[in-house]
Amino acid sequence: MGINLKEIVIENEITFKDLKNKTLAVDAYNLLYQFITTILQFDGTPLTDSNGNITAHLVGLMSRLKSFYENNIKLVFVFDGKALELKKEELQKRKEVKEKAFQKLQEASIENDYDAMKKYSKRIRTIDENIVNETKEFLNIMGIPYIDAFHDAEPQAAYLVNNGICYGVLSQDFDNLLFGAKRFIKNLSITGKRKIQGRTIEIKPKIIELDENLKKLEINQEQLIILGLLIGTDFNNKGIPKIGPKTALKLVKEYKDNYDKLFEEIKWNDYFKQDWKEIYNIFNEPRIKKDVKIEFKEVDENKLKTFLIDKHDFSENNVNKFLENINKKEQQISLESFF
Repeated sequence: MGINLKEIVIENEITFKDLKNKTLAVDAYNLLYQFITTILQFDGTPLTDSNGNITAHLVGLMSRLKSFYENNIKLVFVFDGKALELKKEELQKRKEVKEKAFQKLQEASIENDYDAMKKYSKRIRTIDENIVNETKEFLNIMGIPYIDAFHDAEPQAAYLVNNGICYGVLSQDFDNLLFGAKRFIKNLSITGKRKIQGRTIEIKPKIIELDENLKKLEINQEQLIILGLLIGTDFNNKGIPKIGPKTALKLVKEYKDNYDKLFEEIKWNDYFKQDWKEIYNIFNEPRIKKDVKIEFKEVDENKLKTFLIDKHDFSENNVNKFLENINKKEQQISLESFF
């Protein structure tokens, strides 16, 4: 779900070139979900190879990596680990939504309603173990490093950014701000025109700076987390009824010296079993891996061809073009560094 802060934060438009020669921490599940819900066949079913294995994530990775390589942008993927106990309610909610969508999909299939089939097919897509393992295999072949987080990827990615290992987090979720990431970049992997609610809009990459937004909102990191709890996070997905971002902002300023009183006033205990401090500490004191080794390696071209062409039926011509683009860019970077 992620937290909805869009109406109160500053988002600045950027381009790929603005991120040239930088390293980004990628929220892996967030990125893969974009691919498997947007790279679909006409009836909404995912792209597969001849054995029925989903390949949309691999198509998406190849397509996007070309742009990253062209701008010498390096990536460090961060995968979610074991879900925290407090996130189970949110995960159950997502499961129920997918089950309802599956029923709608079956009805649409009977009626040959392809628009509805595509709509509901997107909603039932999940990142399964096979997709994760194949993504990691692909990254190993490409020489792109990845980290398995203890729990959610966001705090681990924030650690990489805040310790100078990466420039920003590549994600769509504002949760990154609650976990303290100095900056995160959205829409970088889904740029272009999209149809939303019957109208076509252009989606452009944007960067969100934590310090800039805290200054604009006139709050500190502690207040930002409290604000998140009021409107709802993945660990208290409902939030408090009738409290949106603007109302929450007003409340965290009003009660900045007595949060216990704030949560008593809004009747927190009527909605949640957990003490608010327990959820607060998930964002304020997350469990992260600090002793991480980031190493970029050469692409193993032979393994890549075997993996994509022999195993997953990719076009040999497309794979060769992909490798040519990467090699061209590497040669260009080498010459630039020489002069």
